[in-house]
Amino acid sequence: MFNNLKNLKDFFGISKFHCLASRDPAKPEKLGIGNWKLRKTRPGFTLVELMITFTIFGILTGVITGVLLNVFRSHLFVFNSLNSQANLRFLLETMTREIKEGNNLSFNQGTKTISFTNKDGQDVAYYLENSAISRRENGEILPITSQDLIVEKFDVSGCWQSSTCQPSVTVFFKVRPKTNPQNSSFYLQTTITQRRAGT
Repeated sequence: MFNNLKNLKDFFGISKFHCLASRDPAKPEKLGIGNWKLRKTRPGFTLVELMITFTIFGILTGVITGVLLNVFRSHLFVFNSLNSQANLRFLLETMTREIKEGNNLSFNQGTKTISFTNKDGQDVAYYLENSAISRRENGEILPITSQDLIVEKFDVSGCWQSSTCQPSVTVFFKVRPKTNPQNSSFYLQTTITQRRAGT
């Protein structure tokens, strides 16, 4: 029935036909029927591998972001604390210099006001109002502490009404930065002695 290979091709209606017996071992990509080729497997990622990769990437991103935020908050806290301490040091230096050179020292516990007469004969007062320390001289009021600070407590103790002691005061502050994310307060205290007693 099939006298030759041509009749076999015509019977099956295949335009290209290669007998399995005639397959070249050196070319494994060609099959015995048709012109199909064995495709080599290409490297790639499965869906599970992609999900694992994105999960690990997300975790690392979250950890790095958290570390950077903590570093930024710590830097902001240190910066605010240094500014607050510098502002309070200026306040204490100003008060200390004026009180030492002045006289007629007194403190009103009710109004949280320390009053004295400076070396120029001007009436000066430091007092706590609206969580800030202000300075008043002959009716002129000037805020001393920064707007970034909250003065939680201002207190004074000492000897200024006795003729048996040198007038002196111990000034105490409890302060915290307004922008402090950790909401922690710090304390300052100093003792000031007048060089001359009041008249």
